[in-house]
Amino acid sequence: MWRRFSAACSKTGRLSLLFCTILTAGLCAWSVQAQNQKSDVDDPRENLDPLTRAVERNPLTLIRIAALGLKDPAEQGEALNGLVAAFLARNKPDDAAIELKAISDKLWLARALLHVSDDQHKRGRIKTARATLNRALSLVGGDQISRDGGETIRRIATRYLKLKAYQASTNTALKLPDKFERVGFLLQITKSLQDTKVPVLKQDAQKVLAAAFAIAKSIKPDTRDSTDTIIRIAEFQVASEDRAGAHKTLTFVEEILDRATFDGRDKLRADLA
Repeated sequence: MWRRFSAACSKTGRLSLLFCTILTAGLCAWSVQAQNQKSDVDDPRENLDPLTRAVERNPLTLIRIAALGLKDPAEQGEALNGLVAAFLARNKPDDAAIELKAISDKLWLARALLHVSDDQHKRGRIKTARATLNRALSLVGGDQISRDGGETIRRIATRYLKLKAYQASTNTALKLPDKFERVGFLLQITKSLQDTKVPVLKQDAQKVLAAAFAIAKSIKPDTRDSTDTIIRIAEFQVASEDRAGAHKTLTFVEEILDRATFDGRDKLRADLA
């Protein structure tokens, strides 16, 4: 416990030092600028040092200098990820690309690529945006997924869904470590497929629901939450006109209720009757 507390304090101290460095340097630059504005010099900038002039032209320069001073790759990657987002928000993709190349941490490089993909999507470059998501996904397999509890995977799956890349979104969602979240995202994909009103996608929705059912069945022990989840799948199957799938799912629910002892079992049985 003490080691975790010490590590947390150490990280907080480093981040606080980064903030203080940025704040101090920023105040110094502001002070010098204010003094020069009061002087009689024709061009106040000619008396400023190169760093201060660079900061005045672009305040993000100061953040970049502080970020590159961080020793931990993850902390540096997190700071540079913010810079990538900031440059893209300022419509400076070339500057964002430079910061992207400086990120060595795989997880934070993937997060930064999500900003790039969003920018490409906004510009209508759909194929390029999807290729960027593919690259991000390739960086966060294996142990990388557990570093943030699957949050980066969830973000990638969400962006695939926005691009209407349903199969890619499904494959990515299946990598989510939490089974309840995995099923929930698959139902979200199903809802998106149903909303298209395209008949040919109805079978795709049924396949996604079949995958969701297989995952839900594997959740043990049987609880009120897991049983509710399976019932939700059956409701989606009915909406997708998958009568066979819904019958199979509800039959499984009845088997659970026959042997279950959790609170609320009788109410669920009454609801299904």
